[in-house]
Formats: sequence, structure tokens, C-alpha cells
Amino acid sequence: MISFVALALLAQPSSSFPSVHIAGDAFVARVEVVAGADGVVNATLLEPAGFTVAGMPLAPALNTQGLRVAPGTKLSVTVDLGPALTARGVSGDFQLDWLGDEAPAQSVRGVVPFVTEDSFLDETKFSAAALADVHVVLVTNQGTMELEFWPDVAPNHVRNYLELCRTGFYNQTLFHRVGPGFMIQGGDPKTKELKLRNEWGTGSGPRKLVEELSSVKKHERGVLSMASGGPKTNTASSQFFVMHGPNPGLDGKYTCFGRLVSGFDALDKIATANGTPLPDRATFRPTEPQRIEKAILTMVKKG
Repeated sequence: MISFVALALLAQPSSSFPSVHIAGDAFVARVEVVAGADGVVNATLLEPAGFTVAGMPLAPALNTQGLRVAPGTKLSVTVDLGPALTARGVSGDFQLDWLGDEAPAQSVRGVVPFVTEDSFLDETKFSAAALADVHVVLVTNQGTMELEFWPDVAPNHVRNYLELCRTGFYNQTLFHRVGPGFMIQGGDPKTKELKLRNEWGTGSGPRKLVEELSSVKKHERGVLSMASGGPKTNTASSQFFVMHGPNPGLDGKYTCFGRLVSGFDALDKIATANGTPLPDRATFRPTEPQRIEKAILTMVKKG
């Protein structure tokens, strides 16, 4: 008789799966089992074969023999499901479950990184309409956030942001300014270096953008907008912000060009991080780094 104790993701403080799996990345789980009175443990449960995707085995069983240990022995094993998920070509939304866990299956989104050529930003080769099928997954140290874009409203801002994501510009940058109920701001390349801390918020990317203001898109929770030196200055470049709460005072002054579609828990953690008040007294410099580990492009089939 075997009793099953728990399943928990090493990278997460909770017992739930991450909301996104990126093809080629590790997807590390920890499984714990306790041997019953007969001292036999089903070894399959301690490998990828112990998991199912949409009810189907994730991988063939490598060890069909039971492990014999002392009765009551607790075994804790880390299992990287990443290679098996990638080998299965998992993409889109799917259900992942552990055979030894009585809890309901967990919902996960599979992401296949979108590899592009340099011509990606050429308007004649990639239409504005097609850009609506591109999403970005921001992998942060507080979880993943997935963004969709509005090229019909701000095509140049969308192209600029996607190029910066594609080229790794945002990798290892910080959200250097946060405000609970307001927004989180990042995208400054200077935040990669602690010695430039006094200059955080002044960095920019390779180009300046002409504003693409909208009377329709509002600065509501989850909306992605571009930071700049002020309205009608055409100084937006690489720094962006994601709204944590609504702020009508920004409408028509800054360019909204997308929105968060998942990862609001990560947004909440970053926005409420402890920090030092900044001169505006409404935002804070986080005490602990709130980092974008990497930004990944993926294609999404609509409908």
C-alpha cells in the first residue's frame, strides 16, 4: 500500500503548476511518496511517465520495477518534465496531472518560441494584422506574464516592442519603479547594472517613437503602455509599464499598445513589492530585484 503525500513545483512557493511551459526550458517538479507497510514504491511515479497530458502518458515508463524500501520511508525526487513536454510537441492549452496526486489536473499553456528573420520588422513582409497573432511571454522571477498586442492602434509601438523582445534587449532588466494600484515600469537597459542604480529610469533603446495615441484604449488594469518623457514629446523608446489599476489621468497622453492576458498574480507580486519611495511619492524602487529573466515571442492561433 502506498500513500501519496504531495506534488509541488520547485520554482513556485505554491503547490500549483506554472501557468506557462516554454518549449526547451526545464519544467521541474518535486514528487513525494511514502511507502506503505509492504515497503514497495511504484518507481514510475518518480519519472516523467508518472505524469499525463490530457489523460495520456507524458513519456514511456523507464523503470517498471517497484522500489523496495523500509515501510514508511518518504522519498522526495525532482523530475524535469521539460524534455518530455518538448518531445511531445505540446503547445496551446493542455491539462497536466500526476498519477499519484488526487488533486484535479492543472491547466498549463505550452509556448513554442517564435524564431524570426531580420525581415520580421519589414512592413512589407509582416503585416500589422499578422502582428496581432504574436504574443510575448515575460518570464519574471515572480512568475510568467503573457501579453497580446494592438497593432491596429499602435503598429510602430508593437513592432518596436517585439523587436526588443526578440533580440533579448529586455532579458535581465528590472521593473525599477512600481506602484500598488498604479503600475509597474521596466525596460530600462541600465537596470542590468547595479552600479548604474542612480541612473535607473533614464535608459532607452535604439530608437525614439512618434506617439500613437488612442481615444478608445484606456489605461485600465493589465494594459501595456509606453513610458516617455511626457505627453507629445515623442520620446518613448524601450521603457514600458503595465497597469496594476486604472488611471484615467494617463488616457490620451501615453500610447497603449497591448494588454496582459495571463499572469495577473505575477503583476500583483511585482506591484506590491516592498521598496523605497521615489520622489513622486506614488511609486517605489523595489528593495529586492523584480527581474525579467527573458522575453519570448510566440504565435497564437485566434479562434
